[in-house]
Amino acid sequence: MVWPPYSPDLNPIENLWALIKAEIYRVHPEFEHTPDIEETLQRLIEAIKEAWQAIDQEVLYTLSVTMPHRVEAVIKAEGWYTKY
Repeated sequence: MVWPPYSPDLNPIENLWALIKAEIYRVHPEFEHTPDIEETLQRLIEAIKEAWQAIDQEVLYTLSVTMPHRVEAVIKAEGWYTKY
């Protein structure tokens, strides 16, 4: 199967990034309007670590086991948009 260099439908990590981002904004809403400075970067790194720890292992498992469905959906859609 030819796999384009950027195909979010076949990249469960895209879903994981969205979950991590949502968790960061839930716990640290101030990041939405924080300036891009070194201190913010250090605080964001810590927030990312916290968010990662908050992700349930079941979520990671579910993302990984959906790969066959993702591939099937992309093939069926002939490379166009899927629900993933």
